[in-house]
Amino acid sequence: MGKREQGDEGIDAEFNAFLHGELFSLQGPNYFAKKSKVPADDWSLNPTGVDWLRSNSKLDHILSKPDNRVMAGLRSSKTPEKSSKTFIITVNLQVPGRDHHSVVFYFSSKVDEPINPTSLLYQFIHESDAFRDSRFKIVNNIVKGP
Repeated sequence: MGKREQGDEGIDAEFNAFLHGELFSLQGPNYFAKKSKVPADDWSLNPTGVDWLRSNSKLDHILSKPDNRVMAGLRSSKTPEKSSKTFIITVNLQVPGRDHHSVVFYFSSKVDEPINPTSLLYQFIHESDAFRDSRFKIVNNIVKGP
């Protein structure tokens, strides 16, 4: 095995890294007329973790599972008053088949920063399922590798 190098924030650079929001493009104000995209701002939520799960049946309601590692970590936090105020959202991409697979992305609110009530994220959290369904889109962009 080769030597592992530490990246920014002391993270093992070979396996983990935080990507900055500017690396992602969003529809700009003139997107529908000119198809122009703009760099995203900083994260509204912190990327917290990713799980690759396999099961004999479809996996729903991931955070409510008693063995979920993100919720277990939050419950065992040394600062329960902060962990009780932490907002966590998951994106569960499910791949059906003989074995069901899920790639689960976890995002959490920033410590000591309430979610801005004028933000789209705040509306996304507090509005209806119809509102969320009309706003949440996953657009894939697969870049050809080496």
